[in-house]
Amino acid sequence: MPDRGKLLGKTEEPVARTESRQAHTERAAALAAGRFVRSLHVLLRSARLYQKNHPRLVESLEGAEESLRAAHDHAAPLAIRFDHGRVVFRGQPLSDSRGEMKSLAEDLSGRGVSVLVFSRETNLGELNSLAALLSASRSYARIGWRHRYRR
Repeated sequence: MPDRGKLLGKTEEPVARTESRQAHTERAAALAAGRFVRSLHVLLRSARLYQKNHPRLVESLEGAEESLRAAHDHAAPLAIRFDHGRVVFRGQPLSDSRGEMKSLAEDLSGRGVSVLVFSRETNLGELNSLAALLSASRSYARIGWRHRYRR
């Protein structure tokens, strides 16, 4: 006797819903990661342009922390890879309609940064330290990180 569910066409529906939810979850995680990376890029630019306590830098720092918290709702820890001019999250390049991701990836790759991992415990002070380190290291890009820390 044939399966009644197959006759009614209902056996595939739960699988399709599960795949749809997973795809939606992955898209939401990628969007949140993309927002964080864009806010990190703004923070790094602000750290290069403004002094330590400038309101624009503080605003960028708070925005980066807020978007990091939102991204952690989808992925914790949040791992971002910089590879061949692309920013990669969970094996997929993040969308880059304006070329911002490419610029950031090339900048950080040129400094020897290939991966950044942010745990849930990452705090405002650590984001600030990262921004200060990366903005100050522009002059050290040619000599490398190892030589910088030997001093």
